[in-house]
Amino acid sequence: MYTLLDVTQDCLNGQFGSITIDTSANSAICSLAESTYSTSSLKVSFVACPPPPTPPVPVEPPTNPAEPPTTNPAVPPTNPTEGPGANGETPPEPTDNSYITGVIVGSVIGGVVLVALVVVLIIFVLKPICFGGDKPHVDNV
Repeated sequence: MYTLLDVTQDCLNGQFGSITIDTSANSAICSLAESTYSTSSLKVSFVACPPPPTPPVPVEPPTNPAEPPTTNPAVPPTNPTEGPGANGETPPEPTDNSYITGVIVGSVIGGVVLVALVVVLIIFVLKPICFGGDKPHVDNV
């Protein structure tokens, strides 16, 4: 129920002949369900319109029903029992040599990191031990 009129002086009297609703601003309201009024207020309730029907989504049949649907090879299957390697099958070998490039790049980066680690080890650990570094001195008093 929505309050249309709320009068604190309790001065509403008589009877309304009709109540007209303008639904142009709100298409969800179809009609007025009921109205109740007293000397201090006028309350109404509305009937909501049913939602518009959604159009059906057309589904295209496969062009050749005997041919299985194709899958995108870049997207792995979500079901582990489908796709290459399922049910104990050996997955096919890659046709390109992109994994060799990854091995070479990984080896080069690993070698650079190893050389940098050896240089840091020599500078900060072995140099003070082998070459004496800074020795604390005691003043004779």
